[in-house]
Amino acid sequence: MWNPKAWIIIRASLPQNDLGSRVITTTCSTIVAKSCSSNCNSRIYNIKTLGLGDCRTLFHGRIFGSVESCPPDLADVADRILIRCAGFPLSIAAISSLLVCKPRARSVWEMCAIVYIIASPRTTEGMRRIPSLGYHDLPHHLKACRHWHLSIFPADYPIDLDRVIRSWMAEGLVWEKSGKTVEEVGESYLEELMDR
Repeated sequence: MWNPKAWIIIRASLPQNDLGSRVITTTCSTIVAKSCSSNCNSRIYNIKTLGLGDCRTLFHGRIFGSVESCPPDLADVADRILIRCAGFPLSIAAISSLLVCKPRARSVWEMCAIVYIIASPRTTEGMRRIPSLGYHDLPHHLKACRHWHLSIFPADYPIDLDRVIRSWMAEGLVWEKSGKTVEEVGESYLEELMDR
């Protein structure tokens, strides 16, 4: 949760009784955490950030499969990026999803690192912008597919992939290409989106 106003909206839909129900919220903001507390006995748990070793495991595991598989010429660039992530798993997941689809060339990684550092200051607002980095890096054809059809499903909702591909076809977002059928192109788009 990013701001206290969001909690006010959520709280209005919850029953106000003494039946012992609990709501767990997550936030990077102490102000938001305190606004979500119903009384002074509420507990605010400060989640510890990951250490560099765990950051490497998460980051390299996503991109290379393991820490040991990271090419030596990318290790120092990766560490600079990880230091900037400040141990936040969301940051690491976002930048690794961006880099997993990029060429494993030092110059490409350095450019991504510069863009990431500029776009994600260590503030709550900066943290809010992190997931959008991956979206803005998508090729144009995938942005349309992701935005118009995948964003309508709630998180963790089971998605009928054939239905998604058919809706892309109906909207003219996929077409035959390079000897592949429309369905095969749709499947390749889904695979690329899932890889990110």
